[in-house]
Amino acid sequence: MSVRVQPLPGVGLVMRTGALLAVCADGGTATDVLLALVREVAADAGGADGSVLIARLAGRLGGGGPACAVAALGENPAILVRGDAVAVAHGKQGKVELQGPMLRYRTIDGPLSTLRLSLPGSGIPDPRTALDAGVVSGAGIEAQLDWPVPAARQEALPHRPAPEPPVGTLPGRAVLPARQPDRALPFEAVLLLPAYAPDPG
Repeated sequence: MSVRVQPLPGVGLVMRTGALLAVCADGGTATDVLLALVREVAADAGGADGSVLIARLAGRLGGGGPACAVAALGENPAILVRGDAVAVAHGKQGKVELQGPMLRYRTIDGPLSTLRLSLPGSGIPDPRTALDAGVVSGAGIEAQLDWPVPAARQEALPHRPAPEPPVGTLPGRAVLPARQPDRALPFEAVLLLPAYAPDPG
C-alpha cells in the first residue's frame, strides 16, 4: 500500500506519524499535548490495527480540548473527531462521514481509497505538496491510498496422461497401417496341377 498525503491550506496543524494522520486547531499548549499524545500512540502501536490505535487514543484524549480529527490506516482503518473537525473516508462500504462536536470514533470497512480530515475554512491542496512525516501548518489533509493489484490466479489444467502405445508395438516405433489390396487391378485365378513324369522302367 502506498499513501500520498497532502496538507490543506488554512489555520491549524497537521501531522503524519506512523499509521496515524491528524489535524487539530492551534490552541497553544493544549495542542502541543494533543500532538504529543498522537505521536506516543503511533510509536507504541506494536503492530496493532487501526481500530485498536483509535480506541487507545480516544481513551486518553477526553471530550474537551482543541478540535481535531485523527485517522489510523492499515488493517481495520478507523477515524476519530472532536469539536468542529470533520472526517470523510471512502472505502469498501462507500462514503463514511464523521463529525463532532462530541468525541466520536468508528472503524471503517476497508480498504480505504481516499481520506479527508479537515477543520472549518480548509482550502484545496496544492498538487505540488506532500507530507511524508512530521507536523506542518494546515487546516486539514487529504490522503490518496493505492493498493497493489493482486496477480491473477492461474487455474491448474487437469492432468492428462500420455496415450499408451498400441499393443504389439515398441515405444518410439511408428505403427504402419495394414496394406489393403488394390481392387482396381484385374485378378485371374490360376489352377496348379501336379506335374506328370513318365515311368523310368
